[in-house]
Amino acid sequence: MIKSAAIKKDGIIYVGKRHNNILHDESRPSGFLKDGTQGFITDMGEFVTRERAARIAFNCGQITTPKEMLFSEDIY
Repeated sequence: MIKSAAIKKDGIIYVGKRHNNILHDESRPSGFLKDGTQGFITDMGEFVTRERAARIAFNCGQITTPKEMLFSEDIY
């Protein structure tokens, strides 16, 4: 199951409800995560890509239509 949006940069994973919230967190310099990898955190704590997250979300019933990529808006 997909738990939250995440962005991975330099081996560090930043989490939030939506990718936009993570990107614009005022505690970090503007644009700091712009070149990070956007993905999601599973309920097992694993970082997964948008593509893999879409398969997980569909297979566990979080979304009802298969997608190539998952967006945070799809699960809230």
